[in-house]
Amino acid sequence: MTEHHEDGREAGRVETAQLIGLLKEHAHDAAHDQRLRWAITGIECRAARMRRVRGRLAGSAQGREDWWRTWGAPNVAVRIEVPFQAAEFHGVPDAPVTASRVYTVATADAARRELTVDLVVHEGDSPAMRWLRSVRPGDVVELSQPRQHRLPLVASDHVLLADSTGLPAAVSILTGMGLPGRVRLLARVAPDEVPELDGVEVTRLEGPLDRAFAALDLDGVDSVWGAAESGEMRPVRRLCRKGLGLPSEATQVCGYWRRGVSNTRLDLDRLRLYREILARGGGPEDLEEQMVEGA
Repeated sequence: MTEHHEDGREAGRVETAQLIGLLKEHAHDAAHDQRLRWAITGIECRAARMRRVRGRLAGSAQGREDWWRTWGAPNVAVRIEVPFQAAEFHGVPDAPVTASRVYTVATADAARRELTVDLVVHEGDSPAMRWLRSVRPGDVVELSQPRQHRLPLVASDHVLLADSTGLPAAVSILTGMGLPGRVRLLARVAPDEVPELDGVEVTRLEGPLDRAFAALDLDGVDSVWGAAESGEMRPVRRLCRKGLGLPSEATQVCGYWRRGVSNTRLDLDRLRLYREILARGGGPEDLEEQMVEGA
């Protein structure tokens, strides 16, 4: 039994090494892989279970006004190279020694060349939580270039859904887009996490988002955006497409995480899917679509 178990672990390490090699060979997003240095200036208690990390960017490009407009756009995210190796990479040759994690930019201050991101505090010893417990002003980590994630279709009756992981993106959208018409936010978060949002009907939930969404009066809804646990977002997307008949551009619903699965495992699943897409002659655009539909 022990020998069989060790054989399985070794096979897993071999596949992980192959997937890492695939990533290096087909770096399809090179522009966003140019790293920036982020010098931490402070850590604030944004809520009981949320910390805001603040830091300044270094380099000449950061002085350009147009560059900062990109950072201040709604729902812009970055990958932070957290300086702790993911458990899945232990013992894997040439594996990254950092863990790459995606976060929404909370604020971007061009005058101070300063960015903030909000991290949800959770139990466990993940690389992100180890970093959050240890990070101090003066530490420096690397960031990817900014990239805007999906936005809701601008329509007349909007519903947005988010748990704590998706709330920073939802807040960025709601404060940055000025959506017209009716705007509702279903938020499965702690009471102290939701800021004041002018013109938004906020409903804070304790239970699953998909059930709360299905219980809404959805007559006339023509734009739905969601970011939360994958198992809760799939039924929402299905109801939007099949029940409400909304087109894909009006159904921007994504799984940000998967219950019981680490972010590194999700990244490896993404690479496995990309390997299959490449074998069929596809490309990065096919990966993006399948990842959203499968999340």
